[in-house]
Amino acid sequence: MMSPSHWHNSYTVIDTSNWKRKLHCEIFRNALQPHYNVCLELDISNFIRKVKENKWSFSLAFIHTITKCANEMEEFRYRFSNDEVVLYETIHTSFT
Repeated sequence: MMSPSHWHNSYTVIDTSNWKRKLHCEIFRNALQPHYNVCLELDISNFIRKVKENKWSFSLAFIHTITKCANEMEEFRYRFSNDEVVLYETIHTSFT
């Protein structure tokens, strides 16, 4: 398990004055909890087959895959930090 000191990573501060997502930013900036939820139907038959073939934990394999996908999508790596929008190189997810 990684220690919290390994969780810090580099980021780029975004100049929002002409940013393509400026409107989205303005909508979420003043929200008390600026979070979002993504819901979709997804066929994971091949994923389940691979998990069973390798005798992996479904939960751990799913968390790993979701985290990997989220890190590949720039839009999922934006955060508000000190009144700025930042783009993290890598995000670390949290699941309950």
